[in-house]
Parts: sequence; structure tokens; C-alpha cells
Amino acid sequence: TTAFDPTVEVGRYGKVNAFESLVSDDDGGEGTNALMRFKPEADGTYIVRVHSISSNPEGQDTGGDTIATGAGAFTISLKEAPVAPTPTTATSINIGQTIAGNLADGGPRRDNDSLYAIYSVALTAGQRITITMDNNADENTDGFDPFLEIGTGTPATFTKLSEDDDGGRELNSRLRFEAPSAGTYLIRATTVASTNAGAYSLAIVNTPPAPPAPTPVAIQIGETKTGNLAPSDATYGNDDKRYDLYSFDANVGDVFVIELNSPDFDSLVGAKAQSAADTAYAEDDDSGGELHSKLEYTVTTAGRQLIRVSSFSEEAEGTYTLKLRRK
Repeated sequence: TTAFDPTVEVGRYGKVNAFESLVSDDDGGEGTNALMRFKPEADGTYIVRVHSISSNPEGQDTGGDTIATGAGAFTISLKEAPVAPTPTTATSINIGQTIAGNLADGGPRRDNDSLYAIYSVALTAGQRITITMDNNADENTDGFDPFLEIGTGTPATFTKLSEDDDGGRELNSRLRFEAPSAGTYLIRATTVASTNAGAYSLAIVNTPPAPPAPTPVAIQIGETKTGNLAPSDATYGNDDKRYDLYSFDANVGDVFVIELNSPDFDSLVGAKAQSAADTAYAEDDDSGGELHSKLEYTVTTAGRQLIRVSSFSEEAEGTYTLKLRRK
């Protein structure tokens, strides 16, 4: 339609006869028109609703009715999409190589119905790599939202080990990965939405060795520490977040308030037992007001506890103040 900005929804009526939207699209088609793919998870009757964006200016449920500023004629079509092929081979990519690709209708699709291309790379045990997927957007095109996955198996039986959505510039993906063992790994270059398609570039390089983890600095209960995140600091995670470590001793059931304030970056503070895995950090971003962190931490394992001082964004640097007190 050229009369208004349309939105299409697919859903079902629930037990209380209320419409439950399962998927929707606003601008997946040309211009502001809607284009949507839908893959039902169960047999049954589904409802398609069409309404105007301007018919729902407050985010309220209008039942699909339009108002004067969003009224007009439209056309809607429904057709069965062809069955997506199952890939049998993967394109080989080498470290240091960049490959140009294109996601187009007719290619293989993930379980969420998004298009993908599959690549293979040989890695040694412990090898650290960085994979980037760029949508080639410029001032004339917005591009699509890339998504990266790495895993094992075969092109037809992929088992995911890690993924990234927006780790790169803007909507682009950047995935850091350390191979747990020697072998061939599969990379799926895909998208967030089922209607996304277009050209992209895929690159893979070795990741420099990570700086050694910092030695924890002791902090006493009731003490305030000042510090600085610097380019020479160790990093963690896919986003290269710089961090410092502090330690204190506590008993099971102790409850502490940990505050991290910085005038230079969006603070992120975490705490865990030293013996726990790095994935066990309890974290807080902005509970301290503005961009400051305030974490209420309950000790579940007696002994040495670690506090990780970091930032919400990658490669942030600057001064900070860390406070530890009992609740």
C-alpha cells in the first residue's frame, strides 16, 4: 500500500478468546511495506491481522482497526514458501581470508527460518580466532542484521558452540572463539530475521594471545578503593572488556553491597567465589543510578571471593571508585 505504513501479524486466539500475536513485521518489504515469513510449530488455524502503524501510536492493542491518519486501501497475498534445501557441503575458509557472500531466497534456513551459508575451518587445540561478518551497508543501503555461529558436526547436523549478534560495528557480528580441541569447525553466516537477505563479507583471523589475568588486589570490608582501567589491562569475553580484580574473605550467608562508580565509563561490577567458574559472576550494570553499578551479593561458598571491575562496553578506560560494605 502507498496509503499508510502497514504492519502484518500472525497469531491465534487463546483460551479467553484473546488474540495472541506470534510474529509480526513492519518494514520487511519494499519501502515501508510489510513482508513476513511464518513457520508454524503446530497444525491449526492461524489469524492474519493487518493494521497501520499510525493506528497504534501509543503501543496499545487496537484490534487491528485503523484511524483516519492510517486508513486506506491495501493488498495482501499469502503463498507457501518452497522447502529450504539441506546443505551437504561447507565452503572452506582459511585463517587470514575474507570471503564475499550473498544470502538469497532459495538457500538453506535455520530452525528460525533465517537464511544461512556454511563454512569450514581447520583449527588446532587452543587456537583463538576472531570471525567477522559485515553486511556491507553504506550510505545508500541499510544492509541486514548479521548473526554468526560456530560449531561442530556436519553441514546438515550442526551443533552450535558459540554465537554472536552485534559484537562488531553497528549491527555487524564479531565472534571470538577458542578451539577446545583440534579439528574442523563449522561457521554459519546467517541473519537475525527470516526476511533478511543480501550481500556480506566474512573474515577470519587469529586472535592475539590474551593478556594474563590480573592478580587480585585485597579489599577490606568497609574499604573504598580507587583504580583505573587501561589499554594494558587484561580483557574477557567476546567484547574485549577490560577488567581489574579484587578479593576479600567471607562466610556463607554474608550479604554485601558492592558499588562501582566511574566518571569515564559505564561501569559493570561482578562478584563470585574464587573457586567458581567465570560464568558464575553475579553482575550489575546501572543499579547505582545513571551509569553506576550497585550489586547486592550473597555469599554461597565460604572463603575467598572475587570482585570484577569492568565496563558495559568494550575497550572502555578511565578511573573508578570501588566500595565494599556489609548490607
